[in-house]
Amino acid sequence: MELKELTSAEQVVMKCIWDYGKDMPLQQLIENLKQDYGKDYKRTTIRTFVLHLEEKGYRSEEHTSE
Repeated sequence: MELKELTSAEQVVMKCIWDYGKDMPLQQLIENLKQDYGKDYKRTTIRTFVLHLEEKGYRSEEHTSE
């Protein structure tokens, strides 16, 4: 399966998830993006990024939970 290209915002979200190193709760992702990357995205925006990562084959649903 060929992976689709990520947007710059999706790349930041993916890096944050990879840096965490294990299943990451959505609230933890929100906090880490703000604290470590200066990204103050709304919860719905981050969830959309995660859905796009899943659709593109970079993440599976069980890895980022509500």
